[in-house]
Amino acid sequence: MFLAPDGVKPFDLSLGCVFGSGLQPGQSDNLLLNRLLYLAATGYGLRKRSFNTTSETVSVSSKRPRVEGMPMASYVLPSRVLHIRGLPADTTEIEIVKLAMPFGPIANFVLTKKTGQALIEMTSVEVAAKMLEYYQFYPPLFRGGEESAILQFSKYQSLELTGISRPVSEAIAMANEHFLHCVAENPMRPRVLRVFLEPTPHNQLNYMDYFKIFYRYGAILRIIVFKMSGRSQAFVEFHSPISAHAALLAVNGQVLPLYAATMRIEFSRQTSLELRQDDNTSRDFVAQPLSSQEEQDLIKALTPL
Repeated sequence: MFLAPDGVKPFDLSLGCVFGSGLQPGQSDNLLLNRLLYLAATGYGLRKRSFNTTSETVSVSSKRPRVEGMPMASYVLPSRVLHIRGLPADTTEIEIVKLAMPFGPIANFVLTKKTGQALIEMTSVEVAAKMLEYYQFYPPLFRGGEESAILQFSKYQSLELTGISRPVSEAIAMANEHFLHCVAENPMRPRVLRVFLEPTPHNQLNYMDYFKIFYRYGAILRIIVFKMSGRSQAFVEFHSPISAHAALLAVNGQVLPLYAATMRIEFSRQTSLELRQDDNTSRDFVAQPLSSQEEQDLIKALTPL
């Protein structure tokens, strides 16, 4: 058994199971490498951060003793409420609810921009635990990946707020409607994203360019880059529907300055990708995992300065 770096759940590589999800033969090592490489590249859990853990409105400080080197989520009791810290000062209510959309309905939340923190209450402990499990491997990114936040179980079992602001109530309503239409009413959740670049850049992106963009949201199985009707497009297949959903919410609308193009993303109707050629426009990362040199290049590209 291999214990994940964040201590959330053990890996059984002999069974090819990660997070309780069955993998096809040969996928487990590649999926584990994806996650460990991302953690190494971002230094998640290793960087020293200094956060103000108090709020004038809602106290989110924990007086429990912290064990050095261990994530706080490993000993705080499970709760429907998650504590998010390390948020940029200009984080919006919409950005907070987007973090929860792939996992379940939101009961309530509070955002304190002054301290860069938020408390978000899901409808059950199980949903909150699933959300925490994902973000401990793939920390939520902000400002184009320049900043990341940290999640943990809150010491609160529920939020009892005296009042809810209009931006918060509107964000919750939007998020829950999104979850209803995209998840609750869609049992076959898509794992493939279709990416458009607008306007079409002069220099075509290759599969590694897309890999570096989407790698931070989950294990990628296959990528196909192509042009149709003069538009630059790509298909990106994730191992997990949650990863695909989180990537869509985070990356859709982002601008690629080097290419002067904006990414438009939607769920694809394809359930999986079949590669018909092997060149710089497509790659099966299960059949052809990253080489040692590619791993090193990726770490250099992702390591924060």
